[in-house]
Amino acid sequence: MEEQEQRDAGDGDAHRRDDEHLGPADEVGEHARHPLLGEEAGRMIQRIACMTVPSLDGRRFRAVADVAGGEVGTETLFTYHQNDSEIWGTYAGGSVRRGFLVGTLDGDSIDFRYTQLNLAGETSSGHCVSRITVLADGRLRLDESWEWESRPGSGSSAVEEVIDTT
Repeated sequence: MEEQEQRDAGDGDAHRRDDEHLGPADEVGEHARHPLLGEEAGRMIQRIACMTVPSLDGRRFRAVADVAGGEVGTETLFTYHQNDSEIWGTYAGGSVRRGFLVGTLDGDSIDFRYTQLNLAGETSSGHCVSRITVLADGRLRLDESWEWESRPGSGSSAVEEVIDTT
């Protein structure tokens, strides 16, 4: 019995030595073994799950199309800021004279409230939940589901990051 325990302990030590090259941030335990694909796939899945979306701080976005039922359009420029999970931003252009948003980031989802002033001098406010994705070219895209809280209406839209080429 004692010999079996020593062999088991030795196997565990060998396993830990094999994983030492991963470094402390990537340390993988038994929970990382994928039941069908094995340990290596389990490690990869765990690393992907721990990845975070890039910071939104200082990034600028434009709508990919005019938004039916909303006032945001392709000429509206959004500038986002981020401090940890706190998100805020400003926007203007097209039918929007000035707008503000504030909310929180949780994983790849932003939950925020917005308030804006349109060119006619009317104020409106609402709620939006956006999902962040990284496009093939490295830019960010926000797929949005929004609803007015100050008037009837709701919809979905998307904004994509604008990269300066100058």
